[in-house]
Amino acid sequence: MKAVGIVAVVLIHSIRPSFSADVSAVELRILELTRFAVPGFLAVSGYLYACSREASAAVTRRRLRRILLPYLVASAAAQLFSLGFEGRAIAAKTLLEEIALGSSFGPYYYVPIAALCVVLAPALMRLSARPLAFAASAGLVVQWLCWAFLALPMFWAIRNPLHWLGFFLAGWWLGTQQPGATRWLASHRALICAASAAAFVVMRILGPGLISLAAAKTLLLLSVWCALLGILTLGVGRTGEHRVVRLLSDSTYTIYLFHLFFVFPLQRLLPAAAGVFDPLAIGAPWLVGIAGPLVLAAVGRALLGPSSRSVLGS
Repeated sequence: MKAVGIVAVVLIHSIRPSFSADVSAVELRILELTRFAVPGFLAVSGYLYACSREASAAVTRRRLRRILLPYLVASAAAQLFSLGFEGRAIAAKTLLEEIALGSSFGPYYYVPIAALCVVLAPALMRLSARPLAFAASAGLVVQWLCWAFLALPMFWAIRNPLHWLGFFLAGWWLGTQQPGATRWLASHRALICAASAAAFVVMRILGPGLISLAAAKTLLLLSVWCALLGILTLGVGRTGEHRVVRLLSDSTYTIYLFHLFFVFPLQRLLPAAAGVFDPLAIGAPWLVGIAGPLVLAAVGRALLGPSSRSVLGS
């Protein structure tokens, strides 16, 4: 799920944003179909934290360092990049605000949410089965209310923790059901994947045509869950090396933090015509946006050794 998610994230940011007047209809459809990417990261985090059974203060501090130190390095680099690439001046007040809000680059909104999940982990670890199920259910209901009915500007909507925590809590709950959940999913793999794919397609066809905005957003959220269930079931319980998947999974955070340094210059070099879907203008930034951070991570490991994880994220 991490590998698929990070490939999708770079694709999303290789496409013109949905609010751009120049975005094509095909690009808008791709953006709709890839909404599962960040939810997948949060669900996986909850799943892995629950499976680890670790909730000491030392573990929490280590996880926060793992998230925040590479983020600060990337944010500092993003500020310098904006200075040179866009000619934007750096003011101390603006710098502090952007670091606190995760907005040095647009995708960095994810980092404060991920840090909040780390802080919540010790409290969740103390919950028994029934309170945990209640907390996960409540989180999903609140998440649906935020997605379907809460009208906030995009900047604040994606920084609203209640918009995202349902994914983390659901992943956590699933992690507490191991290994039984893995055995069940793997034994019904074909049926669950087929049903998830079919439901995803139906919801994405029906959703845009609904008159009710709340209903359309509800189907969008359900389609995200269908995508996550299908991807999880497709991979869970499998054995083997799967080197490409492992490489992408292990390098997810580095790719997430640093892909825009490679995507933005290529987008400027290969601009697409207004309203036109241009595979080259999207494909080149997409591929380089994945390969560039992988090379950066490899160089970091060669120069810094294990410390590269604290500086670059992998």
